[in-house]
Amino acid sequence: MRLRALAAWTVLGGLGAGLTGMATTFSAELLISASPHGGWPMVLTAAIGGLLAGLGWWALRASAPVRTPEQALRDGGALPALRTLGDGALQLLAVGTGSSLGREKAPRQIAGCIQYNLAAGVPDSERRLLLAAAASAGLAAVYNIPFAGAVFAFEVLRIKKSRRNLAVVIAMSLVAAITAWPVVGNGPFYSFPSPSPTPTHVLWMALWSLIAAVAGGGLGFLFRRGADYAAAHHTPARWYLPLATALAATGVACTALILPQVLGNGFGIVALAFSQSGSWQIFLALALCKP
Repeated sequence: MRLRALAAWTVLGGLGAGLTGMATTFSAELLISASPHGGWPMVLTAAIGGLLAGLGWWALRASAPVRTPEQALRDGGALPALRTLGDGALQLLAVGTGSSLGREKAPRQIAGCIQYNLAAGVPDSERRLLLAAAASAGLAAVYNIPFAGAVFAFEVLRIKKSRRNLAVVIAMSLVAAITAWPVVGNGPFYSFPSPSPTPTHVLWMALWSLIAAVAGGGLGFLFRRGADYAAAHHTPARWYLPLATALAATGVACTALILPQVLGNGFGIVALAFSQSGSWQIFLALALCKP
C-alpha cells in the first residue's frame, strides 16, 4: 500500500475510533446516570440489565460464536459487522447497569470491526495492521491514553514491530484520543496527592516500588490464570445463559451495597487509595471481592 493511502486509512481509523469512543462513553454514562446508585433499586436494575444482556448474548451465540479483533488477528477469520457491533452494544448495557467491568472492550471491538469491514479491499497484511491499530485506538479514545493504546497493539495484539507499524498505531491512537476529547476530556483521571520530595521519601518510594512490582507481577499472573480458567469454562449459549448473567449481576450489585468500589473498572479502588481515606480492612475485602 502506498504511503498516502496508508496515511489516509490511519486518519480515517483514528476518527472512527474517536467517534466510537465518544459514543460508547456517552452511552455508558447515560445508562449509569439513569440507574439507581444505591439500595435495592440498584440491585434490581443490575439484575434486569444482566438478564437483558444475557438474552441478547444467547440470541447472538445461538447460531454462531461472536468473534473479537484478537481472534481475527490470531486466526485470520472475519469480523461479521452486525454480530460484532451487537455484542459491543450488549457489553455497554452490562457495564451501564452495574457490572464489575470497564467500558474499554466495547470500543476496541466496535472500532476494530468498523475499520476491518471498511478496509475490505486492502491487502491482508495492511488490513490486519489497520484492525489492530483501530482496536488499540478505541482503547486510547475512552481513557485518553494514546501511548498506552500503542503498547496494547504491540504487546497484547502482537502485531509486528516496525517503524511503519509504530507510526500507524501511534498516529491513529493520537487522532482517536483527540477526537474523543469533547466527551472524554483531556484532563487527568485521578487526583493524586502532592508528594514530599525529601531524600527519605524518595528512598521509601523506590523501595515500595520494588515490592509493589513483585507483588503486582505475582497477582497479575494469578489473575491471568484465573481469567484463562474462566474463559475455558464459560457459560455456554443455552437457555440458562440469561439466568446466569442476571445472577452474576445481582451478586455484584449486592456486594456493591457494602463495597461500592467493586463496580466499574477499578477506578473507585484507585481513587480511594489516592484519597488516603481507606483502611487496610477495606482494601483486603476489595482484593478478595473485586476478582
